[in-house]
Amino acid sequence: MDLAYRGATLLDGTGAPAREGMTILVSGEEIRLVAPDADVPPAELARAEVVDVAGLHVIPGLIDSHQHIATPPDRPLAEAALRRDLYGGVTATRDMADDLRQVGDLARAALVGEIEAPDIHYAALMAGPSFFTDPRTWQVSQGATPGEVPWMQAISPSTDLPLAVAMARGTFATAIKIYADLPGATVAAITAEAHRQGIAVWAHAAVFPATPAEVIASGVDAVSHVHLLAYETAERALTTYQDKPPLDHARLNAGDDAQVGELFDQMRRQGTVLDATGSLWARIAREAKASGDDEAFARATANEELSAALTMQAFRAGVTVSAGTDCDPELSDPWPPLYEELDFLVNRCGLTPEHALRCASWAGALSMGAQDRMGTIEPGKLANFVVLTEDPTRDLAALRSVVSVVKRGLRYERAEFRQSTVAPRIGFPIVNALGGLDNPNAETESAAQLQQTSEEMVIDDRALSDAQASGLTAVNITLGYTLGDLPPYEHTMYELDVWDGIIAANTAQLLHVRRADDIRRAYAERRVGVIYGFQNAVAVGEDRALIGERIGEFADRGVRVVQLTYNQANHLGDGSMAPENRGLTAFGREVVESLNEHRLMVDLSHSGERTCLDAVRASAQPISINHTGCRALTDLPRNKTDEELRLVAERGGFVGVYFMPFLAPDSHARAKDVVEHLVHAVNVCGEDAVGIGTDGSVTAIDDLDAYRATLAEHVAERARAGVGAAGERADTFPFVVDLRGKHQFRELIRLLEQRGWREDRIAKVMGGNFISYAERVWAA
Repeated sequence: MDLAYRGATLLDGTGAPAREGMTILVSGEEIRLVAPDADVPPAELARAEVVDVAGLHVIPGLIDSHQHIATPPDRPLAEAALRRDLYGGVTATRDMADDLRQVGDLARAALVGEIEAPDIHYAALMAGPSFFTDPRTWQVSQGATPGEVPWMQAISPSTDLPLAVAMARGTFATAIKIYADLPGATVAAITAEAHRQGIAVWAHAAVFPATPAEVIASGVDAVSHVHLLAYETAERALTTYQDKPPLDHARLNAGDDAQVGELFDQMRRQGTVLDATGSLWARIAREAKASGDDEAFARATANEELSAALTMQAFRAGVTVSAGTDCDPELSDPWPPLYEELDFLVNRCGLTPEHALRCASWAGALSMGAQDRMGTIEPGKLANFVVLTEDPTRDLAALRSVVSVVKRGLRYERAEFRQSTVAPRIGFPIVNALGGLDNPNAETESAAQLQQTSEEMVIDDRALSDAQASGLTAVNITLGYTLGDLPPYEHTMYELDVWDGIIAANTAQLLHVRRADDIRRAYAERRVGVIYGFQNAVAVGEDRALIGERIGEFADRGVRVVQLTYNQANHLGDGSMAPENRGLTAFGREVVESLNEHRLMVDLSHSGERTCLDAVRASAQPISINHTGCRALTDLPRNKTDEELRLVAERGGFVGVYFMPFLAPDSHARAKDVVEHLVHAVNVCGEDAVGIGTDGSVTAIDDLDAYRATLAEHVAERARAGVGAAGERADTFPFVVDLRGKHQFRELIRLLEQRGWREDRIAKVMGGNFISYAERVWAA
């Protein structure tokens, strides 16, 4: 049945003023009639369901002309953000190059109604080969090589452009996005070939070394980021995307620069759409201010001012300006980020609310070549519109008065919207080089024992949910014999059976890691990779003739990490608390040799100093210290000296910093201590050799008071058994109290950002370095 929306105050997006008392007749997905209420034939109303919108305001569905919904792919987060945008009035969006394997399916699902989302028009990216060192290109090409996939292609003089364009078209992309590191002649060649094959071209306003004038002259259909147009005035030649020359902001901020004005004149003549993305810089400035990064704040503030001046100049020159956010999925606000871009256009660029709304509807449709189907409320176009209680032409705050959104004829009531609690996905793998997956709050009889067995630990829905919510990609768990009276070999083999069963029972959440690529697979599939590891190697036995056989058996069962000692001495070497500080024994050397032969990690956490140094030198493979601290900062035996750390790094190994009391002299370690030990470790080892090994579970202990009551006896029992370490005390927790629970990794990332670390360094330390080390030892 047709639907007749009656009595609307209609702003149709054509540029005409709002009209009261209007009817919008919707048939299926399309608008069949738009007319004053009195002019609608009675026969039309007789076969339509009437929706009374008298006294309400109707505007065209909004279009965000610049989004990224899959860098990196995170389906639950993307769906939640798209749903939020739809219920806020966004009926179409332009995705500006992501992992199109996911974006394509999201577009399909949105189109056929499987998910509540705007229609998605998307681009396949092309750039110069040098651009593909950017870590984002890896995030959207997982399982393949960035630059060598149809949705993300490196273009060189030898590229077969007709084939490259055809491959991009094969992704069902609306357009090709030209990103960076290409000369003007190549931009022009790509554009010509794309248009020959019937696909649009969207580009950065400067492609480096291609200048804005060259980009516009090439005939691209739309350009993004108004501040990039300023590089037409640069005094030196453009080179690469990463090497941007200085600009004369004072000259450009006047808003009347003649050189830029020539660009705008040509854009107006050609019909090139400007996707300004000015609010991007306000958002970056807020983030920089919050993190205390004064340099980034100053840069963002300057670019925001520049963007406002140039957008205003472009609008005065008659350029079509669309409203794009360049926003990744983020759910802190229940309203679309597009509202912020509209506020920018009004408050910073001087547009009227009505003009700004047209930027987000008619101009948005033009930006993706969809003006024949959407962007205005006219007969023959898709029934995409928003019903509001307040008048948005008076104040854009009225956008938050949404009553309903109609997309392709289907009505979505704002009252039915519930904000999602999906946690934003961390943009890179998190690998915990030593940790747990159990729920420490579960009551078991073994909870107070010297050591719980794997069978006694509770790995329940909460523990698995917390691990996934935390962003954890993989964790080295401890199984087998570590201490106590159990028979080492037999107990270890039994625990391998237990963990095989745990993973088999939870395949939707867990994945057994045997190779480095399994960690990448866990990240791509949003599962948690489980690395089998020992914290004591005595299960190899004491018979030299059996060393190779037993280690081979462990390797075949999927063990990948073998720590030589715990705190006490064993027949391989001394632990950190063995007073003699002997080195690696002859038996220990044979074990290291066999571990190398079977490509298992040799872990020297808990080892004494001499045992550690000897084992590093004896090992043919790089070794690891998966969970430790820096003795130069806190002089406790469980921490490693700079000599040990440096030697491990020089031999290609890995050092993980734990979240343990041993990081502080008073044993009351805090998050800031973790940061300081990471900083020191990077200074000693380099940023390619350091990671994290928390030595704790993700799920936090809920009742710290109750836990504290049992802690003294547990510490005393460890001391009586001779397995305790200096720094363990009855009055301090064996974890960092302000860096625990499912937010611990995000919190550490935030603290490292505040410390001034770059994202690529943070990504290495949080997981990338462990994966690289695993490749060197296990192979990919």
